Amino acid sequence: MSGIDEGLKPTASTSVAASGNVASRSFAARACLKNQLKAVVASSGWVYNATRSVKAVVSHTRPAGSYFSQGQVILGGRQHDASPSVVCYGAPEKYELNSRGMTVGPLPDSVEDCPPVLMSVVGVDGNGGYVRFADFDAAEAGAVIDVVDFEGVSIVDRFVLGGTD
Repeated sequence: MSGIDEGLKPTASTSVAASGNVASRSFAARACLKNQLKAVVASSGWVYNATRSVKAVVSHTRPAGSYFSQGQVILGGRQHDASPSVVCYGAPEKYELNSRGMTVGPLPDSVEDCPPVLMSVVGVDGNGGYVRFADFDAAEAGAVIDVVDFEGVSIVDRFVLGGTD
């Protein structure tokens, strides 16, 4: 599993866990942090297991922008890539920050652009508000997501993926 940890600076992590007992140093993980040009800006190096699981983590202070986590694992002597994920570090100019420090704004035009934490939508009852991008991104057709206010606290409507009849 590869992913981005939210926080004050971009942090990439890659985790691997075995389902049963395994020998020490039988698998490894490496976390890499890439910029928008897909160039590696930080890497953890290979971290080998001592028990049934291992987690590689790397972070680095970088300017605001979009970053990608690209994890890799060694299993059975072969290297494999994990799926990349995108993260935003800092608030791009197109987004506002609410009092809770969350970026608020529209869905980006490109998958390589950093999404806001709260994405602007119009709910089924016509009320404008925001959905958490992570919820929107993970939802399947037919899912219902709460539409919240600018601070991400009060529910003001609901958003249905796949539309409404």
